[in-house]
Amino acid sequence: MCHFSGKEQENPCRETGETEVKEEIPIARKLEIPLDNPHAKALADLILSVQTRDPWEVFRDFVCMAAIAISNRFDPVLYEEREKLYLETRDRYPQKEQELFPHMFREVEQALERERVKGQFRDILGLVLTALSLTSKYSGQFVSCASISDVVARIAGLPPINPEKGYIHLNEPTCGGGSLIYAAIKEMQRQGGDYNRELCVTASDKDLRCVHMTFIQMSLYGIPGVVIHADVLTVEQWSRWYTPVYLLDDWVWRCTCGIVSGKYRHDELLKRAYYPMYGIIRELQEQEGDNPDGGQPQSA
Repeated sequence: MCHFSGKEQENPCRETGETEVKEEIPIARKLEIPLDNPHAKALADLILSVQTRDPWEVFRDFVCMAAIAISNRFDPVLYEEREKLYLETRDRYPQKEQELFPHMFREVEQALERERVKGQFRDILGLVLTALSLTSKYSGQFVSCASISDVVARIAGLPPINPEKGYIHLNEPTCGGGSLIYAAIKEMQRQGGDYNRELCVTASDKDLRCVHMTFIQMSLYGIPGVVIHADVLTVEQWSRWYTPVYLLDDWVWRCTCGIVSGKYRHDELLKRAYYPMYGIIRELQEQEGDNPDGGQPQSA
Protein backbone atom coordinates (compact mmCIF):
# COMPACT_ATOMS: atom_id res chain seq x y z
CA MET A 1 0.00 0.00 0.00
CA CYS A 2 1.15 3.54 -0.47
CA HIS A 3 -0.22 6.67 1.11
CA PHE A 4 1.16 10.14 0.68
CA SER A 5 1.62 13.16 2.84
CA GLY A 6 3.27 16.49 2.33
CA LYS A 7 2.83 20.16 1.60
CA GLU A 8 -0.16 20.87 -0.62
CA GLN A 9 0.50 24.43 -1.78
CA GLU A 10 -2.04 25.88 -4.24
CA ASN A 11 -3.05 22.34 -5.11
CA PRO A 12 -6.03 22.21 -7.49
CA CYS A 13 -6.09 18.41 -7.25
CA ARG A 14 -7.46 18.44 -3.70
CA GLU A 15 -10.94 17.01 -3.14
CA THR A 16 -13.39 17.29 -0.28
CA GLY A 17 -12.33 15.19 2.67
CA GLU A 18 -8.59 15.71 2.36
CA THR A 19 -6.73 17.29 5.24
CA GLU A 20 -3.60 19.38 4.94
CA VAL A 21 -0.43 17.73 6.25
CA LYS A 22 2.55 19.89 7.13
CA GLU A 23 5.29 17.29 6.92
CA GLU A 24 8.04 18.13 4.43
CA ILE A 25 8.46 15.76 1.50
CA PRO A 26 12.09 14.95 0.60
CA ILE A 27 12.99 16.44 -2.78
CA ALA A 28 15.07 14.32 -5.16
CA ARG A 29 16.79 15.55 -8.29
CA LYS A 30 18.18 12.16 -9.21
CA LEU A 31 17.10 8.55 -9.15
CA GLU A 32 17.88 7.03 -5.78
CA ILE A 33 16.92 3.49 -6.88
CA PRO A 34 17.50 2.10 -10.40
CA LEU A 35 14.48 1.17 -12.52
CA ASP A 36 14.64 -1.94 -14.71
CA ASN A 37 11.74 -0.87 -16.92
CA PRO A 38 13.21 1.62 -19.44
CA HIS A 39 9.94 3.47 -19.86
CA ALA A 40 9.57 3.85 -16.10
CA LYS A 41 13.06 5.34 -16.04
CA ALA A 42 12.12 7.69 -18.90
CA LEU A 43 9.07 8.80 -16.89
CA ALA A 44 11.22 9.51 -13.84
CA ASP A 45 13.69 11.48 -15.98
CA LEU A 46 10.86 13.57 -17.42
CA ILE A 47 9.57 14.34 -13.93
CA LEU A 48 13.03 15.43 -12.86
CA SER A 49 13.40 17.62 -15.94
CA VAL A 50 10.65 19.98 -14.74
CA GLN A 51 12.39 22.88 -13.03
CA THR A 52 9.57 25.16 -11.88
CA ARG A 53 8.12 22.67 -9.37
CA ASP A 54 9.67 20.07 -7.12
CA PRO A 55 9.37 16.41 -8.21
CA TRP A 56 6.68 15.67 -5.63
CA GLU A 57 4.37 18.35 -7.07
CA VAL A 58 5.12 17.24 -10.63
CA PHE A 59 4.27 13.62 -9.83
CA ARG A 60 1.09 14.64 -8.02
CA ASP A 61 -0.05 16.87 -10.87
CA PHE A 62 0.87 14.31 -13.50
CA VAL A 63 -1.22 11.51 -11.99
CA CYS A 64 -4.09 13.97 -11.49
CA MET A 65 -4.08 15.04 -15.15
CA ALA A 66 -3.50 11.52 -16.46
CA ALA A 67 -6.44 10.17 -14.44
CA ILE A 68 -8.70 12.95 -15.72
CA ALA A 69 -7.56 12.41 -19.32
CA ILE A 70 -8.62 8.75 -19.11
CA SER A 71 -11.83 9.42 -17.19
CA ASN A 72 -13.06 12.18 -19.50
CA ARG A 73 -12.68 9.96 -22.55
CA PHE A 74 -15.25 7.49 -21.19
CA ASP A 75 -17.19 9.07 -18.30
CA PRO A 76 -19.39 12.02 -19.37
CA VAL A 77 -21.03 12.52 -15.96
CA LEU A 78 -18.33 14.73 -14.41
CA TYR A 79 -16.64 15.81 -17.64
CA GLU A 80 -16.93 19.57 -17.19
CA GLU A 81 -15.87 19.53 -13.54
CA ARG A 82 -12.86 17.33 -14.20
CA GLU A 83 -11.88 19.16 -17.39
CA LYS A 84 -11.77 22.41 -15.42
CA LEU A 85 -9.55 20.74 -12.83
CA TYR A 86 -7.29 19.41 -15.60
CA LEU A 87 -6.82 22.87 -17.12
CA GLU A 88 -6.21 24.50 -13.74
CA THR A 89 -3.52 21.94 -12.96
CA ARG A 90 -1.88 22.18 -16.39
CA ASP A 91 -1.80 25.98 -16.32
CA ARG A 92 0.39 25.98 -13.23
CA TYR A 93 3.29 25.21 -15.58
CA PRO A 94 4.89 27.26 -18.38
CA GLN A 95 4.17 26.18 -21.95
CA LYS A 96 7.41 24.26 -22.46
CA GLU A 97 6.85 22.20 -19.33
CA GLN A 98 3.19 21.60 -20.18
CA GLU A 99 4.44 19.83 -23.30
CA LEU A 100 6.30 17.28 -21.14
CA PHE A 101 3.15 15.80 -19.60
CA PRO A 102 1.87 14.03 -22.74
CA HIS A 103 5.32 12.44 -23.04
CA MET A 104 5.04 11.27 -19.43
CA PHE A 105 1.69 9.66 -20.20
CA ARG A 106 3.11 7.89 -23.23
CA GLU A 107 5.94 6.47 -21.13
CA VAL A 108 3.42 5.16 -18.58
CA GLU A 109 1.43 3.49 -21.36
CA GLN A 110 4.55 1.83 -22.77
CA ALA A 111 5.85 0.86 -19.34
CA LEU A 112 2.60 -0.87 -18.39
CA GLU A 113 2.31 -2.56 -21.79
CA ARG A 114 5.81 -3.95 -21.29
CA GLU A 115 4.77 -5.25 -17.87
CA ARG A 116 1.59 -6.80 -19.27
CA VAL A 117 3.40 -8.59 -22.10
CA LYS A 118 5.93 -9.99 -19.66
CA GLY A 119 3.16 -11.03 -17.25
CA GLN A 120 4.61 -8.95 -14.41
CA PHE A 121 1.78 -6.45 -13.76
CA ARG A 122 3.79 -4.35 -11.32
CA ASP A 123 2.85 -1.02 -9.73
CA ILE A 124 5.03 1.06 -12.06
CA LEU A 125 3.96 4.43 -10.69
CA GLY A 126 4.77 3.23 -7.19
CA LEU A 127 8.20 2.10 -8.36
CA VAL A 128 8.84 5.52 -9.91
CA LEU A 129 7.71 7.22 -6.72
CA THR A 130 10.12 5.08 -4.71
CA ALA A 131 12.99 5.60 -7.16
CA LEU A 132 12.58 9.35 -6.78
CA SER A 133 12.51 9.02 -2.95
CA LEU A 134 9.11 10.69 -2.78
CA THR A 135 7.62 8.35 -0.20
CA SER A 136 7.83 9.37 3.43
CA LYS A 137 9.78 7.14 5.78
CA TYR A 138 8.73 9.37 8.70
CA SER A 139 5.03 8.49 8.33
CA GLY A 140 5.54 4.82 7.58
CA GLN A 141 4.33 5.30 4.01
CA PHE A 142 5.98 2.98 1.56
CA VAL A 143 5.08 1.28 -1.69
CA SER A 144 4.47 -2.44 -1.27
CA CYS A 145 7.12 -4.57 -2.90
CA ALA A 146 5.69 -6.56 -5.82
CA SER A 147 7.26 -9.78 -4.57
CA ILE A 148 5.58 -9.39 -1.17
CA SER A 149 2.22 -8.71 -2.82
CA ASP A 150 2.73 -11.80 -4.99
CA VAL A 151 3.37 -13.96 -1.91
CA VAL A 152 0.27 -12.57 -0.18
CA ALA A 153 -1.85 -13.30 -3.26
CA ARG A 154 -0.44 -16.80 -3.57
CA ILE A 155 -1.04 -17.61 0.12
CA ALA A 156 -4.48 -16.01 0.32
CA GLY A 157 -5.52 -17.37 -3.05
CA LEU A 158 -8.63 -16.32 -4.94
CA PRO A 159 -12.21 -17.33 -4.21
CA PRO A 160 -13.93 -19.48 -6.82
CA ILE A 161 -15.86 -17.75 -9.57
CA ASN A 162 -19.45 -17.17 -8.56
CA PRO A 163 -21.37 -19.64 -10.75
CA GLU A 164 -24.45 -17.40 -10.89
CA LYS A 165 -22.60 -14.19 -11.73
CA GLY A 166 -19.69 -15.67 -13.67
CA TYR A 167 -17.00 -13.53 -12.05
CA ILE A 168 -15.06 -12.77 -8.87
CA HIS A 169 -15.64 -9.43 -7.13
CA LEU A 170 -12.40 -8.29 -5.48
CA ASN A 171 -12.48 -5.53 -2.85
CA GLU A 172 -9.28 -3.65 -1.93
CA PRO A 173 -10.23 -0.99 0.68
CA THR A 174 -6.72 0.55 1.03
CA CYS A 175 -5.43 0.17 -2.50
CA GLY A 176 -2.39 2.44 -2.45
CA GLY A 177 -0.87 2.09 -5.92
CA GLY A 178 -2.74 -1.17 -6.53
CA SER A 179 0.06 -3.67 -5.94
CA LEU A 180 -2.17 -6.31 -4.34
CA ILE A 181 -4.69 -5.99 -7.16
CA TYR A 182 -2.02 -6.67 -9.78
CA ALA A 183 -0.72 -9.60 -7.73
CA ALA A 184 -4.25 -11.04 -7.70
CA ILE A 185 -4.34 -10.72 -11.49
CA LYS A 186 -1.10 -12.67 -11.81
CA GLU A 187 -2.47 -15.35 -9.51
CA MET A 188 -5.66 -15.52 -11.56
CA GLN A 189 -3.70 -15.94 -14.77
CA ARG A 190 -1.55 -18.61 -13.13
CA GLN A 191 -4.77 -20.52 -12.42
CA GLY A 192 -5.91 -20.12 -16.02
CA GLY A 193 -8.44 -17.36 -15.41
CA ASP A 194 -9.18 -14.31 -17.56
CA TYR A 195 -9.20 -11.12 -15.50
CA ASN A 196 -10.77 -9.09 -18.34
CA ARG A 197 -13.95 -11.20 -18.19
CA GLU A 198 -13.93 -12.95 -14.80
CA LEU A 199 -12.84 -10.27 -12.35
CA CYS A 200 -14.32 -6.98 -11.17
CA VAL A 201 -12.44 -4.79 -8.69
CA THR A 202 -13.65 -2.28 -6.14
CA ALA A 203 -10.60 -0.30 -5.00
CA SER A 204 -10.64 2.61 -2.57
CA ASP A 205 -8.26 4.83 -0.70
CA LYS A 206 -8.46 7.97 1.41
CA ASP A 207 -5.51 9.50 -0.42
CA LEU A 208 -6.40 11.02 -3.78
CA ARG A 209 -2.93 10.39 -5.23
CA CYS A 210 -3.33 6.69 -4.53
CA VAL A 211 -6.74 6.77 -6.20
CA HIS A 212 -5.26 8.40 -9.30
CA MET A 213 -2.34 5.97 -9.44
CA THR A 214 -4.52 2.89 -9.13
CA PHE A 215 -7.09 4.22 -11.59
CA ILE A 216 -4.45 4.95 -14.24
CA GLN A 217 -2.83 1.54 -13.94
CA MET A 218 -6.06 -0.46 -13.68
CA SER A 219 -7.30 1.38 -16.76
CA LEU A 220 -4.20 0.75 -18.83
CA TYR A 221 -3.94 -2.88 -17.68
CA GLY A 222 -7.56 -3.36 -18.81
CA ILE A 223 -8.98 -4.27 -15.41
CA PRO A 224 -12.75 -3.88 -14.92
CA GLY A 225 -13.51 -1.90 -11.80
CA VAL A 226 -14.15 1.34 -9.97
CA VAL A 227 -11.58 3.23 -7.90
CA ILE A 228 -13.18 5.26 -5.15
CA HIS A 229 -11.80 8.22 -3.24
CA ALA A 230 -13.27 7.40 0.15
CA ASP A 231 -12.68 6.80 3.83
CA VAL A 232 -13.88 3.26 4.49
CA LEU A 233 -13.83 3.84 8.27
CA THR A 234 -16.17 6.85 8.26
CA VAL A 235 -17.96 5.60 5.10
CA GLU A 236 -17.42 8.95 3.38
CA GLN A 237 -17.07 9.02 -0.40
CA TRP A 238 -15.83 11.94 -2.51
CA SER A 239 -15.41 10.66 -6.07
CA ARG A 240 -15.68 7.55 -8.25
CA TRP A 241 -13.36 6.64 -11.13
CA TYR A 242 -14.61 4.01 -13.59
CA THR A 243 -12.05 2.13 -15.69
CA PRO A 244 -12.72 2.13 -19.44
CA VAL A 245 -13.29 -1.63 -19.69
CA TYR A 246 -15.78 -1.45 -16.80
CA LEU A 247 -17.90 0.95 -18.85
CA LEU A 248 -17.31 -0.45 -22.34
CA ASP A 249 -18.07 -4.05 -21.29
CA ASP A 250 -21.23 -3.05 -19.40
CA TRP A 251 -19.96 -4.02 -15.95
CA VAL A 252 -22.00 -1.11 -14.55
CA TRP A 253 -25.05 -3.34 -15.07
CA ARG A 254 -23.46 -6.48 -13.64
CA CYS A 255 -21.28 -5.47 -10.70
CA THR A 256 -22.03 -2.54 -8.39
CA CYS A 257 -18.81 -1.26 -6.84
CA GLY A 258 -19.00 0.71 -3.61
CA ILE A 259 -17.81 1.01 -0.02
CA VAL A 260 -21.37 0.27 1.13
CA SER A 261 -24.12 -1.80 -0.43
CA GLY A 262 -26.79 -0.06 -2.47
CA LYS A 263 -27.11 1.99 -5.63
CA TYR A 264 -25.03 5.00 -6.62
CA ARG A 265 -26.24 8.08 -8.43
CA HIS A 266 -23.12 8.18 -10.61
CA ASP A 267 -23.85 4.63 -11.81
CA GLU A 268 -27.40 5.58 -12.75
CA LEU A 269 -26.26 8.65 -14.68
CA LEU A 270 -23.72 6.56 -16.60
CA LYS A 271 -26.40 4.04 -17.57
CA ARG A 272 -28.53 6.88 -18.90
CA ALA A 273 -25.60 8.41 -20.79
CA TYR A 274 -24.59 5.14 -22.45
CA TYR A 275 -28.15 3.98 -23.14
CA PRO A 276 -30.41 6.97 -23.94
CA MET A 277 -33.52 4.82 -24.31
CA TYR A 278 -32.99 3.54 -20.77
CA GLY A 279 -32.76 7.17 -19.65
CA ILE A 280 -36.07 8.01 -21.33
CA ILE A 281 -37.78 5.07 -19.62
CA ARG A 282 -36.38 6.07 -16.24
CA GLU A 283 -37.49 9.66 -16.68
CA LEU A 284 -41.00 8.46 -17.41
CA GLN A 285 -40.90 6.28 -14.30
CA GLU A 286 -39.73 9.24 -12.22
CA GLN A 287 -42.62 11.35 -13.51
CA GLU A 288 -44.91 8.61 -12.25
CA GLY A 289 -43.33 8.81 -8.80
CA ASP A 290 -40.82 5.95 -9.01
CA ASN A 291 -37.29 6.89 -7.84
CA PRO A 292 -34.88 4.62 -9.74
CA ASP A 293 -31.71 5.93 -8.17
CA GLY A 294 -32.14 4.89 -4.54
CA GLY A 295 -29.09 4.06 -2.44
CA GLN A 296 -26.40 6.65 -2.03
CA PRO A 297 -27.47 10.13 -3.29
CA GLN A 298 -23.91 11.05 -4.23
CA SER A 299 -23.04 13.31 -7.15
CA ALA A 300 -19.40 12.19 -7.16
